[in-house]
Amino acid sequence: MNFSRPFAAAVLPAGAAVALAMTVPGTDDAPRVTPEVLLDLRSVSSPRVSADGSRVAFVVRRAGRRAGRVQRRRVGDLDRRRRARAIHHQRREDVDPQWSPDGKWLAFTSDREGGVPQVFVIATGGGEALRVTKLPGGATSPRFAADGDRLVVTSPDADAGSGIPGVVVRRDRRDDHLWIVSVSGAEPARLTSGDFDDADPRWSPDGQEIAFVSNRTADPETNANTDLWIVPAKGGKPRQLTSNPGPDEQPRWSPDGSRIAYIAHSRDFSPAEHTDLRVVARAGGEPKNLTIDFDFPVSSPIWSPDGSRIYFLAEVRGDRHLFSVPSNGGDVVRVTDGLRELTEADLVPNGSAFVVSASSPDSPTELHVASTSSKDLKPLTGFNSEFAKLSRSTSYTHLYKSVDGIDVEAYVTLPPQAAAEKPGSPNAKRYPAVVSLHGGPHARASSAFDAMRQLLATNGFVVFEPNYRGSVGYGQKFADANRGDWGGMDFHDVMRGRRGARDVPQRRRRPHGRVRRQLRWLSRGVVGRAGDALPRGRRRRGQSPTS
Repeated sequence: MNFSRPFAAAVLPAGAAVALAMTVPGTDDAPRVTPEVLLDLRSVSSPRVSADGSRVAFVVRRAGRRAGRVQRRRVGDLDRRRRARAIHHQRREDVDPQWSPDGKWLAFTSDREGGVPQVFVIATGGGEALRVTKLPGGATSPRFAADGDRLVVTSPDADAGSGIPGVVVRRDRRDDHLWIVSVSGAEPARLTSGDFDDADPRWSPDGQEIAFVSNRTADPETNANTDLWIVPAKGGKPRQLTSNPGPDEQPRWSPDGSRIAYIAHSRDFSPAEHTDLRVVARAGGEPKNLTIDFDFPVSSPIWSPDGSRIYFLAEVRGDRHLFSVPSNGGDVVRVTDGLRELTEADLVPNGSAFVVSASSPDSPTELHVASTSSKDLKPLTGFNSEFAKLSRSTSYTHLYKSVDGIDVEAYVTLPPQAAAEKPGSPNAKRYPAVVSLHGGPHARASSAFDAMRQLLATNGFVVFEPNYRGSVGYGQKFADANRGDWGGMDFHDVMRGRRGARDVPQRRRRPHGRVRRQLRWLSRGVVGRAGDALPRGRRRRGQSPTS
């Protein structure tokens, strides 16, 4: 069971003392990570830069407590650490902040009045939040039109039952649809309806149309074939823009409104398929695949202000970084680098920098500023600065050969006391090991902060996290390699990464005989000397190639 994500959403006020830090025997009373400390971390997400580029809104969460809080902070004067202003209601959650184009309002979704979430706005100069929606099913995903008054939101209809005569099992059919609401109080207007969900609405720059994602096939529950649709903002019949057999998602308008960038792949119900960045004309036609030769999954397209380039996030090995590509086609260029994972990004209006949420193996998620001309990240928030004072583990990547010669990469995390020891030394201490396997199976161990990894390592365990075949981020062929062979060669990838499992038969499908005995031995966690718990291989520190 993987507890890393809930723990990673934890919160701690900047400057507060970590009173619950304890010590590791024999390590000079160095403070270490405990479950209580992890529950007092903060997770920072959803960066949104204001239209004038002077401020950024974001969300801060604490694990174990319902305390999502929308915050605002200036982007400029980073070294001065200007204090963030919170927009929160005790024991309620405020999420998804969105600036109005004219800079007058900040919209967000909140359950602060109890019941279902609704959309609120607050004046950027201060004051009380105003409720904009009173829809029976609630409202989410607020997006401003260019006029700064209208917003498009999604709202679920009342439960319609199964809709299928004679069925015994009843499902909740609260289909999400699009509505237009306004800050000035105009009557809400429904834009879409039907027995399907509409999601991720985006206004055209001229405010005349709205692009959205919907699966409007005959039986949406039997496939993942979402397409892009466009509906007039004044109401009317939606127009289908794409007809790809797989999912089309995340529509983003070009600055001049002539094109839409989006994410897609062409295999239905295939979690292993790498997504591509595509562009289609507003009027429709054949889309252009901009990353057809970029063999990694991409997401979150962002247009440059002049429309010449499109930035996006991509999972490359265990990292996630920013890349860019010319909007008319060309070579993919890496923007950020290092042993870290970027989860979200928003571009400063002049196009010179991004505000990103990012973490690394030993640092929880914070906001950083990433220049488009430099691969360095400059910290913007420091909510978890006290965590840096704890005795944390050291992580690195380890590349080794599996039984059939295929390259497999693993994340190895050493206890703090082991990192200081010389590998191979006759006096080196022996440490128990934990093999932590990601689920999916088409997922991956990554360089993102993982609370369970830190908790185990700082309590004296070596943590071994292999990205066995089937993991994403290592090319489409590698991601497909366990299809029809789940628990076969991927099992041997794991075992080959462990010392003592080098003689596993290549074609055995189940862990019988000697392999089962090795697995029992592995579960007891006995490893060699610190730094030598794995077969010799190549270590990767801080940089992963694009191919």
